[in-house]
Amino acid sequence: MYGQLLFSAQVVAMVFCLIPLSLAWPKPLTMMLLALLVLMTLWVLVVNRLGNWSVFPKPLDKAKLITSGPYGLVRHPMYSTMLLFGLTCFIHNQTLTGLGSFIALIVILRIKAGYEEQFLLEKFEEYPGYMRRVSKRFIPGIF
Repeated sequence: MYGQLLFSAQVVAMVFCLIPLSLAWPKPLTMMLLALLVLMTLWVLVVNRLGNWSVFPKPLDKAKLITSGPYGLVRHPMYSTMLLFGLTCFIHNQTLTGLGSFIALIVILRIKAGYEEQFLLEKFEEYPGYMRRVSKRFIPGIF
């Protein structure tokens, strides 16, 4: 139940990142961030493969631990793409709603990642070693 609540909060924060939906042509920085967002998302999906992950914090029974590709840089690269989405929306719209939603998204994903890692530690005996090797959750070398 808690996992579903975290996922719902994440979706709400991401939707509010879009408000107000500016239909203005994106600035060059926004376009570059969007391109990076698409490339990062595709990289994560290709490495992790559909069917190995869930939108909820609890891993699927058949899930396998992935530690290569983007998972060799950060432990939660899909959450990294969501944070980049929020940042991109804020930069494009430049509103207080966007800023507040982006900050809320950071907090929600931080809580969700911590909750998810409890399950990952139980499921994968190699997870503690992976956590030591890849110490950052979202941004390599920073956060």
